[in-house]
Amino acid sequence: MPSCIDNLRRILHQSSITEVSGQGVAILKETDPSNSYEIELKGLPPDSLIVKIERFKEKRYFLNGRHGIARRADFAIVNDDALVFIELKSGKFQRTVVKRQLRGAQCVMDYCASIGNRFFNDPNFLNPAINNPHLVLLHTGRSMNKRRSIAEKNQSSNHPFKMIKCGSSVYYRELLS
Repeated sequence: MPSCIDNLRRILHQSSITEVSGQGVAILKETDPSNSYEIELKGLPPDSLIVKIERFKEKRYFLNGRHGIARRADFAIVNDDALVFIELKSGKFQRTVVKRQLRGAQCVMDYCASIGNRFFNDPNFLNPAINNPHLVLLHTGRSMNKRRSIAEKNQSSNHPFKMIKCGSSVYYRELLS
């Protein structure tokens, strides 16, 4: 029987997947033309798959967008142990917008889980990770040390995501702790 990751690869278009190197490293790229940058993600489990959630574009003809419903975060990291949603920001941001982007990304992966359930007859597709996701904002400060990262724990009901201020790289374990 194919693994969850194998089936997810069957669902997603290749252009929406970022590969993890054999050394457990991947590059997360912000694709906004006015503010493009990269963050190196280190220490990823070898079975990880990085999904470019922002590629899920055709929302404007289906969703009305009110209340942030059409927003999505940038990435999801999927492996056998965890599901991590990541939004990249540099500069100012609004916490409510980030919260909505992370929720929208969760909806995209819920959709993928439903496809896996119905098309591959796998009622546990992406479970239990989908029921216990990690929500993370990676905030790059232009003046920060290139290697330094600082995690702020703000997992309250008002801000249910973890904010990590980082330079050009961050370790996967920091996203989970």
